[in-house]
Amino acid sequence: MFVRSPDTPSLILSAQQGDREALDILVKENMGLVKSIAFRFRDRAETDDLIQLGVIGLIKAIRGFSFEHETVLSTYAVPLITGEIKR
Repeated sequence: MFVRSPDTPSLILSAQQGDREALDILVKENMGLVKSIAFRFRDRAETDDLIQLGVIGLIKAIRGFSFEHETVLSTYAVPLITGEIKR
């Protein structure tokens, strides 16, 4: 189950404005999501490489996330993480 931190929206906004610390916190909070998606593709490449690609997808998701969609970051991030790994 995904538990959203009460300060997640402010972290997302800060990360989108270039705050590296906020971006690092969001990446750390969502590593479980990245790893779970990467493990689906573990037969295609080394797991560490897949996780690195997944983190790239997560960063793209954080930078492109919009609160107008009325969804949580993890829902928005899954297709971007998966797409980055598939590439």
